[in-house]
Amino acid sequence: MQRELFGGVSYDSASEVAARLRGVLERRATEAGAFPRGKRYLVLFSGLPGTGKSHFARSLVARVPMIVLESDHLRKSLIAQPAYTPDEHAMVFSAAHLLIEEFLQQGWRVLFEATNLTDNFRQPVYEIAERTASPITIVRFTAPPAVVRKRLEGRIARRDSQDNSDAGWTVYCKMRPYEQPIPRAHITVDSSVPTDWALEQIARRVTLATAPDQQVVLNDPYE
Repeated sequence: MQRELFGGVSYDSASEVAARLRGVLERRATEAGAFPRGKRYLVLFSGLPGTGKSHFARSLVARVPMIVLESDHLRKSLIAQPAYTPDEHAMVFSAAHLLIEEFLQQGWRVLFEATNLTDNFRQPVYEIAERTASPITIVRFTAPPAVVRKRLEGRIARRDSQDNSDAGWTVYCKMRPYEQPIPRAHITVDSSVPTDWALEQIARRVTLATAPDQQVVLNDPYE
């Protein structure tokens, strides 16, 4: 019996979408120097729009090559003009979950970058880590609202070709009340201050294939 996927999406539908994304993700990863190393590892990002997830991800994979599943990139690879409906979210995330599990089983280091604000979004990823016996590092991103607003308003004015997100300040404000605490061991990174130390700490965990056993706050005076 096939397990239920995120949002009630059928396994066949999610598999079809995953097949459309697999080659693109593998090609991008190998071009960046990543390949299956037989030492699987999973890094899960969580954070509101504008808190620095994408920038940090680029810096992290420059230190430790990984295959990166970025929800906004996956969505736009499938849909030219996303509508951001619940059904669209379910399809993107269910396909991403299938690919994450597949890549981990193949021995890849995997980075999943998405808002992942609630346990409803994070729980399937925890279960994947358990099924594949993969160490997992969970990273929560934060920044003062004034900093986030400046970034998001600048995003609209200066479109970055590497930025796949359409979220602006209004979206941030709508999503902020729904962010839930992460009860599991995790690392909190405040991206409004230098993050080099956080990058090195997380890169070291990935390289050594170790997971944090307690909550760690890096560069976050606002907690």
